[in-house]
Amino acid sequence: MAPSPSTCAPDGGLDPMDVCVVGVASMPINALLGCLSSLPATKLGSVAIQGALRRVNVDPALVPEVSMGNILSTKLG
Repeated sequence: MAPSPSTCAPDGGLDPMDVCVVGVASMPINALLGCLSSLPATKLGSVAIQGALRRVNVDPALVPEVSMGNILSTKLG
């Protein structure tokens, strides 16, 4: 069972170095030069992170750092 959002808050009794996985999200798979091709991977990632936090009702102000992964990012280097 996933912890409630309040247990991941700074006043929830956890050490600041504890890691809380509060949610996951994925972006739709897009065809080459499809409707999402004009958006950079960083923008798509930020939308996924915002959606994951919203689904589990966590205030983004309580999240000092986010780790995310992606595969085959385009236009990033």
